[in-house]
Amino acid sequence: MDTAVERFVQWIADPQQRETILACALAPQLNEDVFGAAAPQEARGLWGWLCEQPFVSGHGDFKQYHSVVRASMVRQQRTHSPQRWTTTHHQLADTHATWRTTAEEDLPEARRWADPRWRRHRLDETYHRLCAHPTAHLPAALEQAVHAAGQDTAMLRQWIDILGQAARDTAAP
Repeated sequence: MDTAVERFVQWIADPQQRETILACALAPQLNEDVFGAAAPQEARGLWGWLCEQPFVSGHGDFKQYHSVVRASMVRQQRTHSPQRWTTTHHQLADTHATWRTTAEEDLPEARRWADPRWRRHRLDETYHRLCAHPTAHLPAALEQAVHAAGQDTAMLRQWIDILGQAARDTAAP
C-alpha cells in the first residue's frame, strides 16, 4: 500500500473497511446512494462508519474525502490496478447514467439543465467516463461543457471543475 495511503488507514484493522475506504475514494462526492454503488457488496452497511472517519467531511447531501487523502488513494488505485480502475469507473458512470435517465422521466428536455439532480448525475457520469477512458470520452465531455456554457457561468464552472478533476485524477496532460 502507498505510504501516504497507509498513514490514513493505519488504525483500521478490518480489511473490508480498508477496501471500502479505497473504493469510495473514486467518487468525488458521496451520498448513501453513491456509496452503495461504489462500496463492495459486503460493505454496504458501512455508510455511517465511513462518514465518521476524520478525513470525510460534508455539507448538505454529500460527503467528500479530504483532498489530500483522496488524491493519494486515487493515485494508488490508478497505478496499482489499472483494469480495476477502468472497470469501477465504468460501473459508476453507468450507475449515474441510470439515475440521470430516471430523472429525465420527470423533466421536459428544456428543464434538464436547470435541475440540480439531473445535472449532478450528468456531471458525475461524465467524470467517471473521463476517468475510465479520457481520450475516448473527452469530445462528449467538451460538448456537454458547451451546453453548460449556454446555461450560465456557474454551470460552466461546474463543468470546468469536473474536467479539471478528471484530468488530475487520471494524470492526463
